[in-house]
Amino acid sequence: MQIKSRFDGQVLYDCEAETMLECLQEAVKSRAYLAGANLAGANLAGANLAGANLAGADLAGANLAGADLAGANLAGANLAGANLAGAYLAGHKVIAAPLSIGPIGSRQWYTLFWPCEDGILVACGCFLGSLDEFTARVRSTHRDNEHGRNYLAAVELAKTMLCQPANLKS
Repeated sequence: MQIKSRFDGQVLYDCEAETMLECLQEAVKSRAYLAGANLAGANLAGANLAGANLAGADLAGANLAGADLAGANLAGANLAGANLAGAYLAGHKVIAAPLSIGPIGSRQWYTLFWPCEDGILVACGCFLGSLDEFTARVRSTHRDNEHGRNYLAAVELAKTMLCQPANLKS
C-alpha cells in the first residue's frame, strides 16, 4: 500500500498493509512526512492521527468519523466533503458536517465552519481556530474592506445555521 503526494504522485510512504487506514496509521507511528498526501475518499474512520503532519493533504470526501486528529497539522488541507463526525479536530470534538461558504475572501476559497461540542471551529486557508479567534483575525487583517465584510457575513450565517439546533456556543 502506498501513500502518494497529491501534487506530483511521488510516494511519501509505503508499507505492507491491507487497507489505507492501516498504512496511514503505520506512517503516523513512524512519524513519516505526509504533507501533501493524497487521501481523498479514503476510509479512515477511527484512525489515530494525533500529531500527524497532513499539511496540504487532500482529504476531500475522506471518512474521518471518530478519528483522533489532536495536534495534527492540517494547515491548507482540503477537507471538503470529509466526514469528521465524532473526530477530534484541534482539540475539539466535531459533532456534524461543516457549513462550507465560498469561494470568498482574499483567497477566493471555501471557509469551513465545523460544529463542535464546545462551539464552532473555523478552517480558512491556513487558519484553524474558534469563531471568536477567526473574527478577531479578520478584523485585524482586513478591517472594513470587502474581504473582511464577506468573512464577517459568513460568520453571522454560521452562527445562524449552526448555533440553533445544538445550542452551540459561538
